[in-house]
Amino acid sequence: MQDSKKGFSPFRHGVHLSKKMCPKTQEERDKMRNCPYASAVGSLMYVMLCTRPDIFYAVSIVSRYQSNLGPKHWTTVKHILKYLNKTKHYFLVFGSEDLNIQGNTNSDFQSDIDDRKSISGFVFTIGKGAISWRSCKQDTTADSTTEEEYIAASEAVKEVVWIRKFIQELGVVPSIESPITIHCDNNSAIANAVEPRAHKRTKHIELRFHLICDILYKGDVEITKIASASNVADPFTKALPQRAVEVNRISTLESTLVVLLYDTMIYSIIEGLANSMYQFLWVIRANLVDGGVEIISKEFMEEIKDRGFLSGWCPQERVLSHPSVGGFLTHCGWNSTLESICEGVPLMRWPFFAEQQTNCFYSCNKWGIGMEIDSDVKKEKVEGLVRELMEGGKGKEIRENVMEWKKRVQVATKVGGSSYINFGSLVRKLSELSNSDSDKVIGGS
Repeated sequence: MQDSKKGFSPFRHGVHLSKKMCPKTQEERDKMRNCPYASAVGSLMYVMLCTRPDIFYAVSIVSRYQSNLGPKHWTTVKHILKYLNKTKHYFLVFGSEDLNIQGNTNSDFQSDIDDRKSISGFVFTIGKGAISWRSCKQDTTADSTTEEEYIAASEAVKEVVWIRKFIQELGVVPSIESPITIHCDNNSAIANAVEPRAHKRTKHIELRFHLICDILYKGDVEITKIASASNVADPFTKALPQRAVEVNRISTLESTLVVLLYDTMIYSIIEGLANSMYQFLWVIRANLVDGGVEIISKEFMEEIKDRGFLSGWCPQERVLSHPSVGGFLTHCGWNSTLESICEGVPLMRWPFFAEQQTNCFYSCNKWGIGMEIDSDVKKEKVEGLVRELMEGGKGKEIRENVMEWKKRVQVATKVGGSSYINFGSLVRKLSELSNSDSDKVIGGS
C-alpha cells in the first residue's frame, strides 16, 4: 500500500487519471510489468458488481489502463484496496417495508481528460436497498450539460425496462405495475424527455437515446426533479470530497450502504438508552465499529457512569440469565434469539442483514416477544421503545409471551422433549453415516 493515502474514500477528490500517465519508454513499461494490476482490478470489478456500489466509479476509472499502466494508476488501485480494507464491515441492507422501486440518474460533463466524454451513473433501490447500479463513460461526446444528462437518463430508463420484466416474473412487488420514478437533477433534460416537441432542438442527439420518450409515453416510467445535493447517483459519476462522501453514505443513502454502526447511530442509541434513565450494559465490538468504545466522549461516559457501562465483550448467556436483566437490544442473530428466549428476556430488535430480518419478523409479529427499532435510528425513538418495553402495556404483554416461550423451550429440551428427541435422531444419523463411510474404506483396502 506504499504511496496510497489513508483510504477514507474510494477515489481521491481532485485526482484525474489519463493516458498521459502511461509509460512512454520500454524501461518504464518493464518496471510496471510485475505489478498485479489486471488481477487486482478484476477482483475489484467482481466486488463492485456484487456488493460494493460505492467503489463502482473508482474501479470504472482504473479499469481503462490495464494494458498500459503507470505508477499513478497502480497507486490509485492500492488506494481502493486500502479503502475496502478500512470499510470491510460495510454491506448492503434492505431495511424498509416499502417495496417501491425508485431510481436516480446523474452525469459529469466531459470529465474524461483523454477524450472529453462525460460519465453517466445510475442506481435503483427497493426497500431502500440498492439492487442495480452503474457508472460508465458515455460513448458519444456531449456538447452541453443538457445532452449529457439526457443521455444518462436514457441509459437509466433502459435499465428500468429490464428491472420491470424481471420483477414481474418474480411476482413479489405489488407496486411494479405502477410507474417507476427516476430522479434527475437537470430541468432541461427532464423537459426534453417529457415534452416530445423539444426534440426539434435536439436533432443532433443519436436516435437511440430518444427511447426515453417512448417509455415515458407508455407510462412505465416517470421522471422528476431532485436537488443535486440529494441525488444519490452523484458518487457514481465523480470523486467527492470527504465530507460529501460521508453525507451520501449516512444521510442520503439511508440504509442502502452502511457500516454496522455509524457514529450518528451510536450516539442516537446511547443517548436514547441514557435518557430512558434505566441502567444498561452495552457491548460494542471493536471490529464492527471504527474506534470501538473510544468514539464515545469521556464527558458523556462520566455523565452516565452511574447507570451505563460500555464494554468490548461480555459472556452473553451469563448476562441474559441474570434476574436484573429486563430487556435485550440485539441485531437478531439466531443464537442471540435462542439465548434470549431460553432466559425469558424481552427483545428490542435492530436487524441488518442475512437471517436477522426473518428472525425479527417472527419475534415481533408471530411470537410477540420483541419490538423493532426503525432503520432510521433516532434517540427519541430509542428512549420511547425502552420505556415501553420496561414499563408500558405492550412491554408487559411481551414479557408474558416470552415467559410462555421459555416454558416451551424447557419442555422441548428436557428428556423426552421434541428437541431432545430430534437431537438424538441427528446424532444417530451422523453415526450411521460415519460407520457407512468407514465400511467403504475398509472394503477398499
